[in-house]
Amino acid sequence: MSNDIRQDRISNLPDDLVRNIISRLSIREAVRTSLLSADWRLKWASIPHLVLADVSCPLSSIGREEEFAFGKFGSLLDYLVSVYPSIISIRKLSLDSSRIPLSFFSFQDLTDLELSRCSWRPPSTFGGFRHLNCLRLTRVEFDEDSYNILVSSCPKLVKLVLLEVDTYHLEINAPNLRSFEFYGNFATIRFENTSQLEAIDICLQQGMAVHPYGVSNLLHFFANLPRIERLTLNCEAVEYLALDILPNEPLEYTSIRHLSLEIRLDSLDSVSASVFLLRCAPFLQQLDVTFLKYYEGDDDLVLFEDAENAFSPFNEMRVLEVKGVAGYKADVDFIRSILSASPVLEEFIAGIENTNEDEQNKTITKLMEVRLASVGVRFTWIRTKTAKA
Repeated sequence: MSNDIRQDRISNLPDDLVRNIISRLSIREAVRTSLLSADWRLKWASIPHLVLADVSCPLSSIGREEEFAFGKFGSLLDYLVSVYPSIISIRKLSLDSSRIPLSFFSFQDLTDLELSRCSWRPPSTFGGFRHLNCLRLTRVEFDEDSYNILVSSCPKLVKLVLLEVDTYHLEINAPNLRSFEFYGNFATIRFENTSQLEAIDICLQQGMAVHPYGVSNLLHFFANLPRIERLTLNCEAVEYLALDILPNEPLEYTSIRHLSLEIRLDSLDSVSASVFLLRCAPFLQQLDVTFLKYYEGDDDLVLFEDAENAFSPFNEMRVLEVKGVAGYKADVDFIRSILSASPVLEEFIAGIENTNEDEQNKTITKLMEVRLASVGVRFTWIRTKTAKA
């Protein structure tokens, strides 16, 4: 047998490449590589990304003859930490289970963490994750105190994602946070110590929005967001901001560059809050608007009395995309108000929602007749599928 055949080529690969190979294995197979030889005994412990789930996988013990059966990842983590406390250095971790193992709270090297379908109940000694950059919680149950401790005790947190979360009062206290995404329910939200926050995406579900302050939620929402550049709000979130009396004058912030809104043209709160937000963002570069489905009726739709003078000029806006355009006076006037205030607009994209081709053509004709502030606009029409005759 030649030396080339006998040679262990994988073991001679660079350590970084070996770790990369092991990280692509399941946790069961990754740990089992420790049985290959003495040199491989601890290589699995240095992989940068560990993903565990509720699976049953019998694992041979490391360096022993007996066999351990780990039906839940919690038992596996507790075991690994107890046997190798000095070498377990996990930086990226995804946990999907109803139980968080106690050993989890000792992972102080974590930079990326995903928790799903569990209850957040940290021990009283838990002091946060000092290196955590990205935190994603999906269907996680928590009380306000434990959640606030978690976020505020992660000083390097840059990205926070909360999905399918229900809570009464939501407070965001993270001095280095740059991106925040939320899908679920809250009654109130307050940003504290968030001077670096640049992107917010809120999809609020129905049923919980209340206002406890006696003044517009807009004032409290933007009080600590001096650097916000990208804001995405669904219709319920827009209407949440409209609760109580809107301020008479625009807020003194001009940092928003990309604004995405859902608007109900049959809701005065929705239209009023959307118009107010637009008046507070004169330096927009891109605006995305989605008109939610409605039916024409002058008694219900919110109309602009003077659409072409509704806004001050958007002197930096290059792209306007509007979806759900039905061609009624309400949506055409809203679009007219934006186009007439956008002197440097380069592209206008419209999603036409009429059910047949003739009605779609009529809507396109109405939009083509709108007076433009910019002469170099490219038009793009996106038609829905027409109904079959």
